[in-house]
Amino acid sequence: MNNKKVLELIKEELKHDLEKNKLMLWDLEFIKEGVSNILRIYIDKQDKNEKIDISDCEIISRRVSAFLDEKDPIQEAYMLEVSSPGINRALKNEYEYNRYIGHIVDVKLYSKFEGEKEHQGELLAFKGDEIHISSNKAEKELIFKLKDIASTRLAVIL
Repeated sequence: MNNKKVLELIKEELKHDLEKNKLMLWDLEFIKEGVSNILRIYIDKQDKNEKIDISDCEIISRRVSAFLDEKDPIQEAYMLEVSSPGINRALKNEYEYNRYIGHIVDVKLYSKFEGEKEHQGELLAFKGDEIHISSNKAEKELIFKLKDIASTRLAVIL
């Protein structure tokens, strides 16, 4: 079974357990790091003001492990990791961008925009194929097309 199908199976299998525990699937990936294959599952609370704890990760890890042991869809050896997306989580889709409107984000671009490849500011809006931020440095609103963005992450402000 190919990796995409395996990830879809896992997503479908987790829906009930995530909902029951007021959790959401943030991201799911099956990647090779060095010589190891890693099945990495990022979960978050449905309420963005609540924090993930180790017991949340344990619930999902046990559920996924039991499912994978039963169905055995992954032929090669792998490690399973279940964790929070972290304080500087990547924003990748419309839901994630809209969830964090009003938060400070770090935007990295493929090419320079106004002389810089990296911009920081308050996320103002997600509109179709672009995001709007209030730039901290330029003191104005900047608009970036999603196709021009290498990554957008919540900023860590100390």
